[in-house]
Amino acid sequence: TDPVVGEALTAIVTDPDGGVEVEYWVWLRSEDYDPATGDGHWRYILGAGTNPYTPTEDDLGHYLRVMVAYIDAQGPEKWIDAITVGPVGSSN
Repeated sequence: TDPVVGEALTAIVTDPDGGVEVEYWVWLRSEDYDPATGDGHWRYILGAGTNPYTPTEDDLGHYLRVMVAYIDAQGPEKWIDAITVGPVGSSN
């Protein structure tokens, strides 16, 4: 489902190489992301460095993206990311 203001989003990191040991979270928003082309400009959401993230009114109408750097049993410097299916909607 599409994200909604005030409802927490939780992302899960899995890796087939081995257990994920350390995670560093970054959440971003885009007002011009186009799912058809994958184009868009992303801006960091200040203070959003944890999981889960709860969208605020500032996110309304924007797509959200989470990027996670992590370390697993095979070593550091791995990244994974995900983009919401739709833009953030209102809870009303």
